[in-house]
Amino acid sequence: LFFRRALSMHWELADDLGVFLPQFRDQLQATRILHAAPEKVRHAAELRDMGNWCKHAPPPAATAMPAMPAGISALSLEDFRAKLYSAQDTVSNHTATRQFTTDAAAASAGGCA
Repeated sequence: LFFRRALSMHWELADDLGVFLPQFRDQLQATRILHAAPEKVRHAAELRDMGNWCKHAPPPAATAMPAMPAGISALSLEDFRAKLYSAQDTVSNHTATRQFTTDAAAASAGGCA
């Protein structure tokens, strides 16, 4: 419902200006520059924000993906990936996985492994 209202407002602003700009934020900015009624601009901005929320909001039953622990760096992930997918045997891949899991647990706890 909100997304449909936002899209309708985007098109209404395009009709008012006589030109369609693909990004709603650009259409809104052009409307501001041309000194449209402040109330209409405010309402359009609210609809834009609600439309953006609707596009990106998760389904009601979805669970949030856990955040990556702060102590894990891209370098440690790359090192883990290199060890995991190297031509080494399965035992060393298992060791790399266990070490990465230990590092991740330590990072989650605020320490360093």
